[in-house]
Amino acid sequence: MIVYKLYGHHRMALFISFALSLTVIPVMWAVARWAPGWLWYSYLIAYLLEALIIFILHRAQRIRFVLKD
Repeated sequence: MIVYKLYGHHRMALFISFALSLTVIPVMWAVARWAPGWLWYSYLIAYLLEALIIFILHRAQRIRFVLKD
């Protein structure tokens, strides 16, 4: 998130800041329902899911990091 903010991609930084809070609860619910012993892994699963979404969005938008003067 910090890198996107530094390079002026404010919308992507905002998405990243909200994405984890929006993915943890559904992932935690699903893990609690189908594999309650793995409940603590729901945070890891949510982070990995968020990283995958960020990677896909990054590739789809072809964001170029250019330092502004």
